[in-house]
Amino acid sequence: MLDQKVINDTFNDQDFINSIKTYIQRVVCFTCHQEYVSLVIDPGAIYIILDKSGKPDSSKLDLLEKKLHRVNLKKCPNCSSSFTIYVAKILYKCEDKKFT
Repeated sequence: MLDQKVINDTFNDQDFINSIKTYIQRVVCFTCHQEYVSLVIDPGAIYIILDKSGKPDSSKLDLLEKKLHRVNLKKCPNCSSSFTIYVAKILYKCEDKKFT
């Protein structure tokens, strides 16, 4: 149903209230040096969102802040240190040090 709303251009912010843009990245814990392949929050989403005229759109920024508060940001499973990037999900531990 959501796909059809997008195709018809009838979606709104409420349709995506629980979504946040992520991408796959290799993440290194700077404390214990363990590496993980993870889903990280798009750093571009952290900055101020501008409207079509180039001015900050506070309604979109409020939505982004709400989403960030709902995400349970992950810490290193090995030593519990915080990562230096917003990690939404750890997919797996890198055992062989090869990113595939």
